[in-house]
Amino acid sequence: MIDFNGFTRTSLRLISLAGWISLVASSSLAAPVPDGILGAPGGGGASSDARARRQLRQQQADARRYDALIGEFDTLPSASLARVELTDADREAISQHNQRDGARGPLQTGTVKPIAFALDLAQLRRALVRRDIQHAQGGIARVAATQGITWVGRIEVSGAAAVRLRFDDLHLPPDIALYLYNDAGDVRGPYQGDHSTLWSHSLPIASGAVFVQLTQAPALVPSYPSVTAPRHAEKSARALVQPRPGFRVGALALTQPRTLCNKNAYCIQDASCYSTSDWAEIDHVRNAIAHINFIHGGGSYMCTGGLVNDTDDTSEIPYFLTANHCIADADTARTVETYFHYQTSACGGGCPRTGLPDTIGAELLDTSLTDDHSFLRLNETPGGDIWYLGWTPSPVYDIENLPLYRISHPEGSPQAYSTHRVWNRAPFVCSGLRRGSFIYSHDEIGSTEGGSSGSPVLNVDAQVVGQLFGACGDNLNNVCDSESNATVDGAFASYFDRIKSWLDPDISQGPDLIVTSVTSPSTGVVGGQIDVRSTVKNQGDAAAGPSTLGYYLSTDAVITLSDIDTEWDCAVAALDPGDTWPCAGSIILPADIAPGTYYFGAYADKDAAVAESDASNNARAAANPIVIMTDQDPELVTHYLDASSETIEMASRPQVTDRYLDYGGLDRYEFANIEANCGGIWLIDHQASTLVWPAGLTISAAVFASDGAEFSINGCPVRILGTPALFEFEFAGVETRGYQATARLFGASIPAPGAAPVSGSMFGTIQADGNL
Repeated sequence: MIDFNGFTRTSLRLISLAGWISLVASSSLAAPVPDGILGAPGGGGASSDARARRQLRQQQADARRYDALIGEFDTLPSASLARVELTDADREAISQHNQRDGARGPLQTGTVKPIAFALDLAQLRRALVRRDIQHAQGGIARVAATQGITWVGRIEVSGAAAVRLRFDDLHLPPDIALYLYNDAGDVRGPYQGDHSTLWSHSLPIASGAVFVQLTQAPALVPSYPSVTAPRHAEKSARALVQPRPGFRVGALALTQPRTLCNKNAYCIQDASCYSTSDWAEIDHVRNAIAHINFIHGGGSYMCTGGLVNDTDDTSEIPYFLTANHCIADADTARTVETYFHYQTSACGGGCPRTGLPDTIGAELLDTSLTDDHSFLRLNETPGGDIWYLGWTPSPVYDIENLPLYRISHPEGSPQAYSTHRVWNRAPFVCSGLRRGSFIYSHDEIGSTEGGSSGSPVLNVDAQVVGQLFGACGDNLNNVCDSESNATVDGAFASYFDRIKSWLDPDISQGPDLIVTSVTSPSTGVVGGQIDVRSTVKNQGDAAAGPSTLGYYLSTDAVITLSDIDTEWDCAVAALDPGDTWPCAGSIILPADIAPGTYYFGAYADKDAAVAESDASNNARAAANPIVIMTDQDPELVTHYLDASSETIEMASRPQVTDRYLDYGGLDRYEFANIEANCGGIWLIDHQASTLVWPAGLTISAAVFASDGAEFSINGCPVRILGTPALFEFEFAGVETRGYQATARLFGASIPAPGAAPVSGSMFGTIQADGNL
C-alpha cells in the first residue's frame, strides 16, 4: 500500500506509462461507439514516398540557400559574438529535473542560456559607406551583389546537439531577412517582420559554430496593397515612435546530445514492426502523430501530439491535440516545433535523425488541467503525406475491455506502438483523476515513457478518445509492469463541448469574413503615424462581394464597432471561398485620443455590405497592446543590466522612454523622482527582483496581465514585464507583497495566459506605513 502526496493506495506518474503484459478479458468486448467522424488525408493525399521526395527537395533547396548565403563572403567570421556551452553541470541538472519532476511535467531535453547581442540596422548602413567588406557590430558586413546589405556573425556553441535562438525586438523592413546556418550546410529561416520575441527553428550543431546572417533581398516578400486614405486626410502627420530597425539575440536553447532508440525500456515496441494486419488503421495514424519540441521557462522539452480532423471538408486546418502538462500557455505554444513521420526505416532499423521540423509555432485554442488536454492550431500545415485523426464525443471510460491503440515518441525515440484495454474495474483510482474525466486502461502490447505525453489514444477506427496523461499504480518506476499500474488518459468526451466550435462548426451557406492577422507597433504618439498590417479571409462557402476593413483602438482586446474609430479603412476586393486579402500601410492615430494603453484591431466588413453567415467573428486585435503617448518624438533609451545583483534608481525623464532589460541577478528597482511629463519607464525582468515604491508616490491606475502590469505613477506610465510571479513590491519600505497580492490590493485578479488584461481600482498616495 502506497500513500504518496495524498494519493491513497496508489501513486501517480506522468508521461511514463506502464505495460506490456497482456490482460485476459473478463467480460465480453463492447463494440466501439459509431458516432463522431473518421480520419481524412491532408495535403491532397500524397503517395507513400512523398516525404522522402520532400526531404530530398528540402536538402537540395538548403544546399542552394547555403551556397547563396556564404557566397556573399570570401570568408566567414572567426571572432564570435558569444560563446555558449552546455556543461556537465547543465546535463546533470537536466537529469535531476527529470528524476525529480518527471512525474509532474514533460521530459526536459535542454536548457536556455541568456546572451546579449544587438544589431542596429541604421548603424550597419552607416558603416557600409563603401562596397568593401567591413568589420561591423561583431561580424562582417558588405554591400551584396544584389545591391543590398548583408551581414554575418558567428556564435560558438559547445556541448550541445542542437540550438534554437531567441530573437528579441526583431524589427526588419520587408526586404530584409535573417537566416541561421551551420558549416555542414543546414539552413533555417528566413525570419522577417516585427516580433517582440521569436524563437528560431532547431539547428544541428556541426563543428560548434552557428552563423546568423542578415540579407537584403527585395524578392523575399510580396508587395501589399496600400491602406486607403482616411476621410480626415487633411490631418497633419506627426512623427511616430518607431522601434529602431534591427534585432537582439537574447537567449539560446541548447539541446543536450542524447542516445535515442536504445535508451528505451525493453517493452517499448518499434511501430515499424507492426502493420495493417495488426491494426487496419496503423498506416494512417503514423502520418498523424508528431514528436514535438518546445521551450518553457529555462528549459526545452519534448512531448507527443497528433493532428485532428474537423467536419468542414472545404478547408484544411492543422488542429493539433496534446497534453496540458506539456503546453499550458500561449507563450509556450508559440515555441512548438513538430516532427512528423519520425520513424525507423524498417522493423529494428537504425535510429534516424529527426531532420527538419515540419512546422514551427502554434496558437493555443483551449486547455484545461481538469482532463489534461491542450488543443492547438499549428501555424503551418505539415507537408507531405499527413492524416487528420477522427474522433468520437461518446464516453468510453466505462466500456470494460474496449481495445485502445496508440503511437507515441517515448524518450523522444522514433514512433512506438502500444495497445491497451479500458480498465474501468481497476482496483484503484488516483486522487484528482476521476473516471469520466480520465480513462483508465491496462496495457497489452508495448508501453510508453517520458516524451509520450499528449499522444492521442484511439479506438479501433482510429478515432480520438483521449490523450496521454500518465499512470496510476504501485510500481511506477517500472514502465513494463502492467499488472501493478494503469495507464491514464484525459477523456476526449469530457472536454469535447469546449472545442466543438472548431472541430464541428455550425457551417451555414454563405460568405463569412474574418480577420486572420493584425500587427501594430507597441508604441505610438497622439496624432502620429504607425505602420499596420492585417489580412481578411473569406472562410465561408460562398463568394463575398467587396467590403471595407476598418481599424479601431480599444481599451481591451475585444474589438467592436463602438470602439475608437481611427477613420482609416482598407478597401477589400470580392473574395471567393478560402481567398484572403492583405492590407498594409501607414495610418495616423487620432489627434484627440487620450494617452494610455490600447489594443489596435481590425474589423472586417465594418459597413455590413456583405450578407454573412456569421457576422459575430469579424474582429481581431493585435497580440500586443500599443502605448500611445502625448509627447512627440520621445527618445527610446535601452539600459542593459548585467547578471550582477544591484540597486537601480528608476527616475523618469521628459521626452525619454527608459527601457531596462535585466539579464540576471536579484535586483532592487527604486522608483523615485517620477514626473508626469515623462516618456515612460519599461522594466523587463525574468529574475526574482524587488520593486521599491517610496512614500509619496501617487498611483492613479493599474492594469494587470499574466506577463506583467502597467501603472500610472505620478501620471507617468510604468510598464513591468517578465515573470511577475517572481516580483516583490515594497510599499514605503514597510509593506511587502508579491505580484498576486499586489493585484488583489488593487482589487484585481491575475488573468489566465492569453486572456485580456484586467484593470485595478483607482488609489491614492502611498503613505509612510505602506498603505494607500
